[in-house]
Amino acid sequence: DLAKNEPLIVTVRTTIVDIGQDQLDELDFDSMLGEFNLGENGILSGGTTGTGSPIADMIGGRPVTSGNRSGQLAGTTEGLDALLKRESPPTASGVLSNNGTGGGSADIRLPSTPDSSGTRGSGIISLRGIIDNSAHEILMRGLSQKKGVDVMVRPEVVTRSGQNAIVQSVIEFPYPEDFEPPQIPNQVAGGGGIVTPATPTNFTSRNLGVTLEVLPQVGPDRKIIEVSVNPVVTDFEGFVNYGTPIVGSSNTASINFVNQTVATQSVFGEITANAILKPLFRTTRGNTSVRVVDGQTVVMGGLIKEIRKEIHDKIPILGELPFVGRIFQSNGISVEKRAVIIFVNVELTDPAGKPYRDR
Repeated sequence: DLAKNEPLIVTVRTTIVDIGQDQLDELDFDSMLGEFNLGENGILSGGTTGTGSPIADMIGGRPVTSGNRSGQLAGTTEGLDALLKRESPPTASGVLSNNGTGGGSADIRLPSTPDSSGTRGSGIISLRGIIDNSAHEILMRGLSQKKGVDVMVRPEVVTRSGQNAIVQSVIEFPYPEDFEPPQIPNQVAGGGGIVTPATPTNFTSRNLGVTLEVLPQVGPDRKIIEVSVNPVVTDFEGFVNYGTPIVGSSNTASINFVNQTVATQSVFGEITANAILKPLFRTTRGNTSVRVVDGQTVVMGGLIKEIRKEIHDKIPILGELPFVGRIFQSNGISVEKRAVIIFVNVELTDPAGKPYRDR
């Protein structure tokens, strides 16, 4: 009877395992076709600016395969990732540019420059030759990338039967909640005024880290414990820019007193990035009630996600030719995997710290 009335200590351990893996495999070719003479009056060639981006590391910069995806383009950024990076997904026929201020202006789609080959896969081997007094080139590109991230969080709390307990390991993250609208004077050219972008006026905060809330209830036999567990893991993912750049124009005039002429020029551009940044958080949460035998571990919950993307680009007709058609193709596979598993372990101990089940 004394043993049954002896107070017990309940130790609840929650283990959250977050495993992520990214993999990218691709093999593609850039093929440059020079001019072939067709008789005395005909010329056959391929590759123009209309097929996509000029490629700096190819002869002439305009292979017939420039429209095929490669490198960064093979693993196209998804919408959420693009928002966090404050840019739109790149395309085979264009690259994107921010204003470089760090505030993240609106995503502007610009024509590719001759140095846009930085978005393509790494060159492995190149074959060049002269046929009919014209240069021809085949460049093999390939890339194999793997990235893994394993995170384990193990909060632990000690309480007694029927008493709610909370343990936190967090940092306070303040961020702006409200913004004042931008102030734009009537004249901004020639030092006529100062542009004030959207300014934060009201701040709020959110806890980042791990919070564990438990409510154990020991059964009459002191062997089975019913415990309500609510683990929460909050991470900061990045900022999303909800602002829009403010653009305008200014006019300048120059007077030539020798020729007695006046030249005017209008300049149109961005006045201020007007960034309105709001944070994005990722929360892993579990809220359930389980019955656990003293000293045992149970799986409280889990999440498995897999995103698989494949690209198969080819030049019509040329990419379908037997044997040689492969040099006009671009193939790649991108796989993103994530698994989250939550374990709960409950143990009863006496006031001296010894396991109760060993009695």
